[in-house]
Amino acid sequence: MRIWPLLLTLLFASSVSADCSCAAPQFTCDLIQDLHTVSEIDRCLCERFPVTVNHFGFPGLIVTPSARMFDNGMVSIGYSHHPPYRNTNMLVQPLERLELSLNYRIFKDMDDVILTPMGFGDFSDKGANWKFAITLPEHSDYKLPGIAVGMEDFIGTRGFKSIYAVATQVLPQLNAELTLGWGQDRLGGFFGGVNFMPFRTSCYPYLQGLTLTGEYDPINYEDPHIEHHPDGRTRSSMYNWGAKYRLCDLMDFSVAYIRGEEWAWSTSVFYNFGDFKGFLPKTEDALRYRAPINVEPIGVRRPESVMAQDLVYAFREQGFNVLEVDLEYGDCGERQLWLRISNDRYRYEECIRLRLYSLVSRLTPSDIDCVTVNLEASGMGVQAYHFRREFLERYRHCQLSDCELAILSPMTEEACPGCNAYPVFYQCRPGFSWSLAPRWRTFFGSASGKFKYSLGPTLGLRGTLWDYLDYKIQVTHDALSNLKDCRDVDALNPSQIPNVRSDVVGYYQNDEPYVEELYIQRNWSCANGVYGRLAAGYFELMYGGVAAELLYYPVCTDWAVGAELGLFQKRERSGLGFLDKIRQLDRYQPTYVEHFPWQGLVYFYYDCKALEMDFKITAGSFLAHDVGARFEVSRYFANGLRLSLWYTYTDANDVLNGARYYDKGVSFTMPLDFFRRCSTKDYWGYGMSAWLRDVGQQARSGDRLLPILQAERY
Repeated sequence: MRIWPLLLTLLFASSVSADCSCAAPQFTCDLIQDLHTVSEIDRCLCERFPVTVNHFGFPGLIVTPSARMFDNGMVSIGYSHHPPYRNTNMLVQPLERLELSLNYRIFKDMDDVILTPMGFGDFSDKGANWKFAITLPEHSDYKLPGIAVGMEDFIGTRGFKSIYAVATQVLPQLNAELTLGWGQDRLGGFFGGVNFMPFRTSCYPYLQGLTLTGEYDPINYEDPHIEHHPDGRTRSSMYNWGAKYRLCDLMDFSVAYIRGEEWAWSTSVFYNFGDFKGFLPKTEDALRYRAPINVEPIGVRRPESVMAQDLVYAFREQGFNVLEVDLEYGDCGERQLWLRISNDRYRYEECIRLRLYSLVSRLTPSDIDCVTVNLEASGMGVQAYHFRREFLERYRHCQLSDCELAILSPMTEEACPGCNAYPVFYQCRPGFSWSLAPRWRTFFGSASGKFKYSLGPTLGLRGTLWDYLDYKIQVTHDALSNLKDCRDVDALNPSQIPNVRSDVVGYYQNDEPYVEELYIQRNWSCANGVYGRLAAGYFELMYGGVAAELLYYPVCTDWAVGAELGLFQKRERSGLGFLDKIRQLDRYQPTYVEHFPWQGLVYFYYDCKALEMDFKITAGSFLAHDVGARFEVSRYFANGLRLSLWYTYTDANDVLNGARYYDKGVSFTMPLDFFRRCSTKDYWGYGMSAWLRDVGQQARSGDRLLPILQAERY
């Protein structure tokens, strides 16, 4: 009788096993099918049909543009030999729908009537271009065409000006894109063409980057008003043909047969710096503080001095400098701990805040009811963080997340201890620090050469005097320079207003080291987001004097308003002396007038975080006593890279090439920790005006308040 239960069990087990063995192949097949489907969906979402550039450095065919756009943050630099021109090109994609590019054309074997005898070389022209995408083909998975409008050579002589509208249909299944557009001026009439990538889906990677290109070229080369080089005024065909090749998704090469007469070629390098995280991992940055945990209350086993020592060393390891520790006992017996610290390393406010969470939650005595951390920069309080004991305990036990603690302990204005507080620890700010860095200056379009430069080391000394007065000394030596033969007067369009900036070249022709900056500055943090400063000394190579600034920039706001007044004297070209008069040209004849340089400016700043752009308007009286406004637009990226454009409109009558000139230019700044294994707050910047003129100029006046505060709140 006992054998029946065993037989029933075996029979049931075999039936279950048979069912499982039959279902397993179906389950495996479904899993593989689902994984394949997910993989295809991911590939389609991430797939982007390659964007190729034309011979002028922006997306297009050979000569004509297309409606395609690079990824947000892309930067491209290229060179092309496009007879009869040699072109140097640069492109920046600051926004998803906006493209900006620059061209520097050299007219091969064509002399400049005035400048070539002076050593300038062949005639040249520079221009800027923009393109705005109305629709992007990627947004419809390439089912709809991209449509864009643009303008070529909209700044400068505008000899190659074009206005156009263009549409591009991408056909991924055919490995091709079709372009059709219409333009005016140089691109007069309809144009279009095709980019075909026959091996885009090939299993051979070295063939995937090949593109065959053909286009209809609408440019009327026979018209001397359109084609400015005599060697380019012939054509045998309205069509251009060529091939392009992409190497390692980093470089483009192109060869084309243009106008049915000549061969042209180009090369370009591109990289998405908007997503760039740096060349080196931050292996030298300390991890967020975890141990040892010491929440022992203040008493015999943990005196106040020992608690302060715990905080000082732990904060220093995390990249902070503790300047002051105070204890305050309230009337109701409540204990409050006050910390005043400075951030010596981190560029992001979020990084500062998260490290503070880890430190104060693991090192605050358990009998402290509240902790206030005041963050200081350049001697003034920037912002404060308040932490309640119960929140810190819950955070330490992982009962609160970083986001929840940020809501419960928001950033506020600087707070001051009460009258019952007494110091436990105090140290002065660092009295001395030094730096050694290269200094590079460039000038384009000098009468004696297209490119001029000066390169040399800069020794910087910074520190504090009596713990409240900042000082800065900077000494520079231009070891390598070809500026000796440069004149400080524009050979074609000499500035007729007081020369407050256009004669700067003469200051860079020193053979000996020179003092570039030597000044002192005092900063204040007033109540409710008001900040001020006073500065005096040699602010830059050309000017010294005194300056004052007042800024209103509350915590957790996206805007700021400020005012600045500076009284300056122009420096001599060598030494530390000052000039009594400033040069002003009467045509080419120099005269010297009594001119008291000063600037009185008000400015408004707004940060549009949704677009990752900020805007600044500066209005008032500039150095040459011209009255007007300067408009700045900046695009910043999460990694710290910043691209800026500015345009200045004033009442100064500065005539350039027969038209009134308004100062304009571009600049960018890049974090130096891209090249380091540890975080740093240092940046490297470069800026360039369209022309070196005197209109809308400002003198440096020390360390301005807005950048100091932005460095801690970014």
